[in-house]
Amino acid sequence: MGLLALQVVAVLASWGILAGHRFHRVEVLVLLSADAFPTALFLLMALSIAVRVARRRNVAINRYARIYLVAATVQVVLNIVLLVSGGRPRHESLVWGLCVLGGAYLLVVAVFSGWYWLYDHIIPGGAFDFPEAEVLPNFRPNLIDYVFISFNTNSTFGPTAELIKSRHVKVLMMLQTALSLAILLVFVARLTGITR
Repeated sequence: MGLLALQVVAVLASWGILAGHRFHRVEVLVLLSADAFPTALFLLMALSIAVRVARRRNVAINRYARIYLVAATVQVVLNIVLLVSGGRPRHESLVWGLCVLGGAYLLVVAVFSGWYWLYDHIIPGGAFDFPEAEVLPNFRPNLIDYVFISFNTNSTFGPTAELIKSRHVKVLMMLQTALSLAILLVFVARLTGITR
């Protein structure tokens, strides 16, 4: 269900980026392909999981999730690269520009929430130390905890209260921070361009 929520946010954010910008035809085709591929993978993954569950077979959901998240990360990177290098907001409008950048921001938060959830579940001992675990012995993080980590990484360029125990997650956080900085730079550049 968490991956379904992630996919819905990713599709809506990507549509917002496409709707709010004027891209060249090649860029539109690249963005549409980048959006279609993770969506197709998600549908295949969901169908495969449903069939395996119906047949009472073991479901390797972590393997499916990893493949899907790789495709979704490529989608995010392509969206932001084209956002930085290519299109302009429709009618040079600040509102359209804010909507598009907000969509890109949500896209990054959604995809990296999925990565943090996955790595915290597949790494022995978990990828994060949550402060709540010290107070509540039966604490188990859920999707909102990973969205919180991802949101904080996007907005403050790093986690706030959670300790990171995995080098893989540290690399992911560096990538997320770089993407977030690119969105912020586009936002500042557009604000200064509009006010002149």
